[in-house]
Amino acid sequence: MQRPDLPASAAGPAVRTGGCLCGALRFTVAGQPVDPHVCGCAHCVRRSGSPFQWWTAFPLAGLSWTGEHGEPTWYDTHPGRARRGFCSRCGSHVAALDHGDPVEVGILVTALDDHGVDPALTPLNPNRLTEAAPWIAPAPTRHQVPVDVHLLLRREGPDGPEVLLSRRAGAVYATGLLHAPSGHVDGPHEDAVRALIREAGEETGVAVDPADVVHAVTVHHRSPGGAARIGLVFEVRRWRGEPAVMEPDLCDAMGWYPLADLPAGMVAYCRAALDAYRDGHRFAVHFQEPGDAVAFDPAADRLRTLPTPCTEAEAGGPDPAVREFTEQAVGRIASWTDVSWARPGSRVWRATGTEGGQWYVKIHRGVRFHRREVDACVRVVIDHIRTACRWKPWNSSGAVEGADGLQSSGGDAN
Repeated sequence: MQRPDLPASAAGPAVRTGGCLCGALRFTVAGQPVDPHVCGCAHCVRRSGSPFQWWTAFPLAGLSWTGEHGEPTWYDTHPGRARRGFCSRCGSHVAALDHGDPVEVGILVTALDDHGVDPALTPLNPNRLTEAAPWIAPAPTRHQVPVDVHLLLRREGPDGPEVLLSRRAGAVYATGLLHAPSGHVDGPHEDAVRALIREAGEETGVAVDPADVVHAVTVHHRSPGGAARIGLVFEVRRWRGEPAVMEPDLCDAMGWYPLADLPAGMVAYCRAALDAYRDGHRFAVHFQEPGDAVAFDPAADRLRTLPTPCTEAEAGGPDPAVREFTEQAVGRIASWTDVSWARPGSRVWRATGTEGGQWYVKIHRGVRFHRREVDACVRVVIDHIRTACRWKPWNSSGAVEGADGLQSSGGDAN
């Protein structure tokens, strides 16, 4: 894929401005806030002279220093780990930045020009408030995390299953890396399936019916910056329309990739979800460590999967390879019933489709038995056709007489 030039106006989903008290230090940040919280740790308290400070993170790629001072003066509050930025003229603290190769920048919400009624900036969690001010009553809140929805569009390619990946672009997290089309559940008014369908239309232009949305895997993820989230990955094999880039300020390309041979340059979070899905797992933990790269690194693969019990649809059914083969041929299967005879080396299942219909799936003892039964099935089908069309009987060579353009020989059926 070629990365096209982005227009200069592409700035991401939101742009905010801010600065210090005297105005010499100014900045803009693009992108959505990550993990807004209030903190009362010793460093925040001593630097500010206040019982706590109000922080949030933004994608570092979306930060620009625009004032006459340029960048702030940095002080290592955690030597070797993190530093805080302030204005050398008025002393206002505005930012925090980890050492190494950070992907996010901490911004004091009170340094933003507009930090009024904005749900995206509302603190989710208090951090160590009572250490600095024991008189502050503990906030009656529980741990909360964002819920992501990931669209796993799947089709059959020449070499097996393929999935759709898009390349992130602009002032967003993980820009330049491949990721499944995804987004967030917007709030308590929106369920995860509706969120997925909305994101599918917004990002790829395809229309998805709720009946075609199937849960694939759930991932509990923590980024290298420490923020955690729940990712719900949904498989979709039927949709309307052709996938295309619909948000060029957030994505500059998309394409189909083999599930068995995923490309380099993927977001580690997404790669972990697809690896778990490909291997048949339905729940995974992907907690990255500080210093881990956002891009997938095989040497620092943090994926941990949990065993998955058989569902009712899979109980008594064949192994995954046979189930996959069957669904490729006839569509999704709702349940399996073992109807095998008491004959060694041969297995038979009755498969019931999610939209009705039944099929029989059989594993033969060997090639000879397989060919013999296929030949018999072909004869039965053609005999039904002959009867329905009132064709002539079979001739001595095993072919149907009077069937224009149609012949079947018992010995060559496959």
